[in-house]
Amino acid sequence: VEIVRGSAATLAGGGSEAGVIHLTTRRAERLGGSLTAAAGSDDARRLGGDVGHRSGRWGFHLSGSREETEGFRQNAGTELRRLGGSVRFDIADRRRLELSIVDGSGRLGNPGALTEEELDDDPSVAPYNALDYSDERLTQTSLNFRGPLAGPLSLAANLFYTDRATESLTTGRAAPLYGGFFLDLEGPTVGSTVQVGHSLRDGERRNELVAGMEWLDGDADATGYYTSPDDPGVVDRHPEIQATATTVATANARVDERRIMTPLL
Repeated sequence: VEIVRGSAATLAGGGSEAGVIHLTTRRAERLGGSLTAAAGSDDARRLGGDVGHRSGRWGFHLSGSREETEGFRQNAGTELRRLGGSVRFDIADRRRLELSIVDGSGRLGNPGALTEEELDDDPSVAPYNALDYSDERLTQTSLNFRGPLAGPLSLAANLFYTDRATESLTTGRAAPLYGGFFLDLEGPTVGSTVQVGHSLRDGERRNELVAGMEWLDGDADATGYYTSPDDPGVVDRHPEIQATATTVATANARVDERRIMTPLL
């Protein structure tokens, strides 16, 4: 278990500025897998499974899951689906290369908020957001490398491509005044992260210097539609939403000092 604090956690990609928790599990030495199924209240259901194998320097892992629930309120249903796969090759001397693909989708109902009086009367209803929802699909392919360099230096880097599409409908209790709004957003992103570490041991202490950089380049094509409360049968295109391009580059560093504990026999 590795806890990476602060913005130097750039290896995890966008959104990791506060830090990440990196879990490294034991590698499977033979073909194995698991299958899980669960059910609960509010028509909650979950099915998932995975299979993996390692032979020599090569290894692979496949996983998938699906979750559904009707929720405890009207229009609070959720449908989540995820498929993932990876192929790993151990180059030499703790250096490894991995190709991974993740595809997922989710549809979430948005029942909206209730006033205190409405909550006391019937907490299960959604009188103003009966149709609101958010539907998102995400596909990401990444190539990752991790391993030591010369001397005390180590390198972790990846190159990834992400394709994201989102649809959302918003009405709410203000719909009689402002109408409803539908958003259709899609766009690809390509990026890369690089993290270089330097480890130095001095007696019972180990000092680590880590520097990272992240680069993102992508565009988003968004189209919004709204209905006028004066003429709800007419759907107009929102004039202020259009295609945008984004290029981001960030760099940061951190220094850790750890004390090496000697176990008592």
